[in-house]
Amino acid sequence: MRAKKGPKGYRCLLHQHVQKLKKPPPVYQTQNEGSDHNPRFRSTVSVDGVSYTSSSTFQLRKIAELDVSRIAYTAITQKEKTEALQFIQQVYNFIPYGNE
Repeated sequence: MRAKKGPKGYRCLLHQHVQKLKKPPPVYQTQNEGSDHNPRFRSTVSVDGVSYTSSSTFQLRKIAELDVSRIAYTAITQKEKTEALQFIQQVYNFIPYGNE
């Protein structure tokens, strides 16, 4: 069963995707950039040596981690799609066409 792409869904999708690729699990780091009475959390997640950081801050640590999960999952899957399309283009350009 596939996780929904809701707020909690991206964290699950990211973990499942990384596991499917047989990579180490994502590592989250969250910092409070606000004060004790008005916390503002920003998260970074590292996946396979690449770090992704949320551009926004949030009042809750959990929401900051969910947001950065969305950013990382979207970036990783978009990169994979781009690489696949480039590979297909290379194969297509390699195949002889017509009587040339």
